[in-house]
Amino acid sequence: MLTSSAECSSPRIFAPSSLIFDDSQLCFNKNHFGRPDFNVQRFMNLARRRAGLKQIQQDLRLYLKSVQHSMIELINDDYADFVHLSSNLVSLQSAIDKIDNDINNVQFEIQTIWTEFENSTNAAVRTAERVEFFCLELSENRSCQIKVRHRIAFLSALQRLANLFSNIPNSVSILWLEKVSSCLVDISSYKEKLVEESRESKILSKLLNQVETVLCNEGVRSAGEDCATLPYVLSLLSLANCTHSLTARLVSDLIYPKLVQPAKGHYEMLKSVFAGVNKMRSSWSNVLGAKYAGQVEAFLEQTLLTFLLTFIDKSMGTVAVPTNTSLFHRCFMATQEFIENWPVHPHSRAMLKAVRDKFNLVVYFKLVTHKLVRQVDSEMTPESFQFVSDDQFLIGGVLCGLSSTILRTVETIWAEDVFLYPIIDKLWDLTLRLLNKHLAWARALLELVEFIILVLRAATIGGSSELGGTEAWRALLAVRHDLFAVHSKVFDMALEELWPKLSLEFDAVSDVPKQYRWTKKPSPLTHSAYISVAHKKLDVFIQELSKTSHPTAVQLSRSVLSSSYCQLVEKAEKFCRDLQDFSKVLDSVDATGSSLSRFKRKGSVLVGTTDDDKIRTQVS
Repeated sequence: MLTSSAECSSPRIFAPSSLIFDDSQLCFNKNHFGRPDFNVQRFMNLARRRAGLKQIQQDLRLYLKSVQHSMIELINDDYADFVHLSSNLVSLQSAIDKIDNDINNVQFEIQTIWTEFENSTNAAVRTAERVEFFCLELSENRSCQIKVRHRIAFLSALQRLANLFSNIPNSVSILWLEKVSSCLVDISSYKEKLVEESRESKILSKLLNQVETVLCNEGVRSAGEDCATLPYVLSLLSLANCTHSLTARLVSDLIYPKLVQPAKGHYEMLKSVFAGVNKMRSSWSNVLGAKYAGQVEAFLEQTLLTFLLTFIDKSMGTVAVPTNTSLFHRCFMATQEFIENWPVHPHSRAMLKAVRDKFNLVVYFKLVTHKLVRQVDSEMTPESFQFVSDDQFLIGGVLCGLSSTILRTVETIWAEDVFLYPIIDKLWDLTLRLLNKHLAWARALLELVEFIILVLRAATIGGSSELGGTEAWRALLAVRHDLFAVHSKVFDMALEELWPKLSLEFDAVSDVPKQYRWTKKPSPLTHSAYISVAHKKLDVFIQELSKTSHPTAVQLSRSVLSSSYCQLVEKAEKFCRDLQDFSKVLDSVDATGSSLSRFKRKGSVLVGTTDDDKIRTQVS
């Protein structure tokens, strides 16, 4: 009942119709009209199968009425929805207007309350602003007071330092040096804030010059006697950034006059200087005892090495840039021995390298090899071919003059009085070039003989070919003999003389882990420094936990250590497994190589075409 009354009261545009329609009575299927490929001709053909044209017309009119009825109902429903929506919007607008009025009232009340709050807190805000202003002013005043206090302390330190240096005692004591240290500490804390070219800056420069002079005098005196005040003097000069002045004074006033004495020759003078440097270093170490460490040790050793650099520049210039190769070799070997015996410290490595680099090895190598290489080149031409004398053959074991010269050159450059480790790569490269020249010379002779034979055959001239007045076949036999002899002698020399010299160096390289090879890092003698650093950091962490009374500090440290070392052990086990696999691969490679070697040896025996057999066949 309520539904029917609501339907009757709902607004409508068109009057509703009372059409009752049953689509099952139609002679056609109404769904055909909704198909996208609807065709009138096809529709009529299908409909005429079920009824005549008149019946089809009546059904179409009936279906049209049903469609019109549906459209009227749809329009009425939409209109009713529109009317309901409009009425709802009207009621919603009234609600919005009411809410808007309430919001305006609330805003007005808030503004009123905020105005009252501002009026009530104006006095407190003004008081806070005054307090903030006074705090800022107080902070600025305190900053100015600190600056003035520092300036007063700086000027007071300058005054005290000036008073100390106006009455310098005849014998400088440690107490007097401690007073100077106190003044320098106060001065150094304010020195960076000074304005350049200011009055205070000029006064400070004058005082520091005086401090430098007095402390350098005391440092030279102390280093030459008991070294009692030397560590204090060095620390004071470090505060004043004047340690370089003490180095220069020690070199010029103490070390140079004491160690550089006239000698018979440069080599004797260099040996005496090296002995004096080692003796002076040992003397300082014994006198200072436990104080000979850290900054003091580094400074004194660098001072001695600075003296060596100065000495080489002044007194050994003609040796460092060589004119006498024998003297250069002896002096360089003495220097190398001195460097090897010098204590290994990071602060001295660069200066030791600078001492060694004073000796010009490039010039030495050229002086040693220039004449020898020129002589070899002059004998490379076929016209210069000649046999050696019987005495030379008995000594050298070769027949040709060039072969004898090459062997003599190789023996000369690898002799004890010429060979130097830093130029070993250049010497070996020269040796290989000499062997290459010897082989090229032999090939050139062979090609020349073949060319002469071809010319004689083409000209139908009788006679035999010659090389430098020697029959060609004799010359080629001699060259063949010398090729084998020179190769054997150079190989034997490398095996018997060079290998003993280099084996220690190569063994040392193979003993060093791969990540340390060919670097300046010394081989490790203990565990990695990273582990020590990690333990130190962990100790600091545990101390901090203990200070805060952490309940599980010990358990936490143990868990960190155990987890870290477990990961380390896992990595080590993985590395060992990889190493075992790698050793298996190496074993298989070795087995393959040995089988290939056996196969090659077997093939050469069966075929009978070794290099010696080929040479014998060509000669015969």
